Amino acid sequence: MNLFQLILVFVGLTLLVSSRILYSYKKITKSFLATLIFSSLIMLIVGSFPEITSFFSIVLGIGRGADAVVYLSIIFLFFMQIKINLRLTELEHKLSKFVQNLALENAKIPKRKKTKKK
Repeated sequence: MNLFQLILVFVGLTLLVSSRILYSYKKITKSFLATLIFSSLIMLIVGSFPEITSFFSIVLGIGRGADAVVYLSIIFLFFMQIKINLRLTELEHKLSKFVQNLALENAKIPKRKKTKKK
């Protein structure tokens, strides 16, 4: 096992343990926990058995296993970016609605001046 494989296995194990700790403290959602577990398991598998990447490169028609991993990582990151962008847009919309409602609740209605009757 070379140095990069050891680093990959170490990072995978660290990610697996830390994601479980973060979930137990309610810092991440179940869907994000599943994503982290999936990512850490991929790291552990590729770090332990790097020849698997060659199989995927053959199936995908890519020259080398490392290239296949990079391409799949880029695709995964692209989809994660879309998910984050959608969530951010949703939060911006909720914040705007909240601020609007708060402004309406705290609006001061100007008092009318009493006019003298003649």
